[in-house]
Amino acid sequence: MAGPLYGRAFQTAYVTRDLDGAIARYAAAFGVRNFMVFDTANGPYALRVGLAWAGDRMVEILDPQGEPSPLYAGTLPDQPDGLRFHHIGHLIEDADQWREVEQAIARTATPVASTISVPGQFEIIYTDSRSVDGHYHEYVYAMPDGMRFFSEVPRN
Repeated sequence: MAGPLYGRAFQTAYVTRDLDGAIARYAAAFGVRNFMVFDTANGPYALRVGLAWAGDRMVEILDPQGEPSPLYAGTLPDQPDGLRFHHIGHLIEDADQWREVEQAIARTATPVASTISVPGQFEIIYTDSRSVDGHYHEYVYAMPDGMRFFSEVPRN
């Protein structure tokens, strides 16, 4: 049985240098056209973010604005509207499961690349497992208000 670090994979995430161009490119290739687009202002690194459901999988496209965070800088594609795979998102909806994930990260000494807190909605941990599987993992504890936010993401 897989441990808590291999929980429910719900999201595939990419980075780009041009969110609008990347969404158009993704739509042409895969038919996923309807995205929720928003800007973040958390911390020193701003992002434009596009989210869309494609069946039961969420697609996330991240476009760093200005100087990119080290979390994204090494993955950005050369082509402005290009997409480069960045992480798999794992959804956790239960506080006890979230504690299990936190404990497993500590127990296995999995490198933590970043943590984000959106009070009342999300707690997020990015782990850096590039030396094992070539990419990051994002663990998202979505509280009820976070799940409501996800329910507003367009379905394709």
